[in-house]
Amino acid sequence: MKKILFTVLLFLPIVGYAGLEDASIFPYKASDQQKERMKSGYRKLKLGSTKEQAKELLGEPDISQKDFTKSKKRKFIGYSYQYYFFKLHKDFVNSGRDKVILLFFNEEGNLKWGVPSNIEGLEEIGSPNS
Repeated sequence: MKKILFTVLLFLPIVGYAGLEDASIFPYKASDQQKERMKSGYRKLKLGSTKEQAKELLGEPDISQKDFTKSKKRKFIGYSYQYYFFKLHKDFVNSGRDKVILLFFNEEGNLKWGVPSNIEGLEEIGSPNS
């Protein structure tokens, strides 16, 4: 699982830091209130939840992007949101200590995979092939 997560994070192009762009001091830490909202919201998500439902439950993502294949003929494959509890460094992707919820949506904007990394009490939802 950790190898898959690292591979996924390594190849995700970062499009926008909605919540982290104002975080000039790293390591970044979400407030206790934000963490609780993200945890409780994540527990209410299910396969097929929409991007809008995810935002209602967890709040605005720290990073929101469109995802594409890595081949020469890039094909749109969906969307992803990243919600950080803790991020060690702005320029490092998955330092191994980052605490983050990753949400992957299909082309229609429905949740196909939810991956909590280093967050106690949360379980993976779906799979990359859902």
